[in-house]
Amino acid sequence: MKQSHWICMVYGLVIFYISLLSVDGVRWMALAQVSSLAHMSDEDSCEQLAGLVKRQKKLCKRHLELMDSVRAGAQMAIEECQSQFKYRRWNCSTENDKQFGNVIMKQGTREAAFVHSISSAGVAHAVTRACSSGQLRKCGCDRTLRGRSQENFEWSGCSDNIAYGIAFSKVFVDARERGKKRRNKPRSVMNLHNNEAGRRILEFRLQVVSVARTVVTPGGISSTVVTPGGISSMVVTPGGISSTVVTSGGGISSTVVTPGGISSTVVTPGGISSTFVTPGGIISTVVTPCGISSTVVTPGGISSTVVTPCGISSTVVTPGGISSTVVTPGGISSTVVTSGGISSTVVTPGGISSTVVTSGGISSTVVTSGGISSTVVTSGGISSTVVTQGGISSTVVTPGGISSTVVTPGCISSTVVTPDGINSTFVSPGGISSTVVTPGGISSTVVTPGGISSTVVTPGGISSTVVTPGGISSTVVTPGGISSTVVTRREDDEDKLRQKKRKKL
Repeated sequence: MKQSHWICMVYGLVIFYISLLSVDGVRWMALAQVSSLAHMSDEDSCEQLAGLVKRQKKLCKRHLELMDSVRAGAQMAIEECQSQFKYRRWNCSTENDKQFGNVIMKQGTREAAFVHSISSAGVAHAVTRACSSGQLRKCGCDRTLRGRSQENFEWSGCSDNIAYGIAFSKVFVDARERGKKRRNKPRSVMNLHNNEAGRRILEFRLQVVSVARTVVTPGGISSTVVTPGGISSMVVTPGGISSTVVTSGGGISSTVVTPGGISSTVVTPGGISSTFVTPGGIISTVVTPCGISSTVVTPGGISSTVVTPCGISSTVVTPGGISSTVVTPGGISSTVVTSGGISSTVVTPGGISSTVVTSGGISSTVVTSGGISSTVVTSGGISSTVVTQGGISSTVVTPGGISSTVVTPGCISSTVVTPDGINSTFVSPGGISSTVVTPGGISSTVVTPGGISSTVVTPGGISSTVVTPGGISSTVVTPGGISSTVVTRREDDEDKLRQKKRKKL
């Protein structure tokens, strides 16, 4: 137990030592906590600065005027780190005067790599700007960039002295990693790589590739500017202005201004955007991997079309109204809005639906594989018709009453309801049945191949008549009595007499 406990203690001390080596690489960034080092004049002051190793203290003594730039670079790096990680769980905290807490102590983390890169770039940037602004005696502008134009114009200027800033950052920031105890260690090699990555990105951003070139002729002015960020070109002539910008980010922006209008095009990895502005209107088109969007604005109205993998959407707005169409794999939807009303049509694999709304009423039609349904609503009433394979059903509702008709292969049924009464008729292969109900009574008639039956019921009585091939039977019932009449065929009476004679014989 004692031996295993001792081994665990040794292993823990080794891990702790490696962790300290990891965080040591950026301990010099504690300089960011100092308000200013601009007035350092005594070399002994370097010994009092926290976080510096021997090599860094020697550099401090030889370059006292650069130490405030080192402080500014460290502060700039911390601010940028906190900005980039402000929404992360680890937000580059510097609480309790400990730079970045314990996250840097984890070997090989992305956060550690970022801190090394941004701190190295921060020192190089701060020293470069201090040189260019004339704050330092040992360095100044980079005057190696000069040239001669095609018009024999010699140019030069005060460019950022990025070479001096990177050289000092490499010596100062890398000092701890290049010490004898840490040389060639895997973590030190990784830190040096990340330090160099930050400096190279800075060099790419600040390096001057070219300068502005301007040509003035009787025909106009031509100007071109080339920077690490891209190329900007402008041509001004009596006929108009042409401007083109090409950036390193992978985009092109082109603008042409003439008396006839303005044309603008932007090409990026995300798509193409084009706009034309003329006295006659505006045309705008956007093409992206997700689809195409086009808009046309004229005095006569606005037309907009969107094409995506999901379908096509088109809208036209004019003084006369609005027209909108949507085409998708699921169908077509079209809507027209005018001062006269609204018309809407939907076409799907399941059928067609059409609705028209006007000041006079609403008309709706639905066509499916199962049939057709039509409804009309006006101030005068409602009319509804349904046509299916099973038949036709029609209903009309007006202030004067209700009329309903049903036609099927087997029969026809019709009903009319008015304030004066109800009239119902039923027609089938077996016959016709008709019923009339009024305030004066009820009249019912049934016509079949076997005969006719008619019944009339009134407050004065009941009258019933049955007509068959065998004769006529009539019955009248009134408060005064009952009257019944039966009329049969004459041939039947003669047959009865013959039968009686036979019985007598």
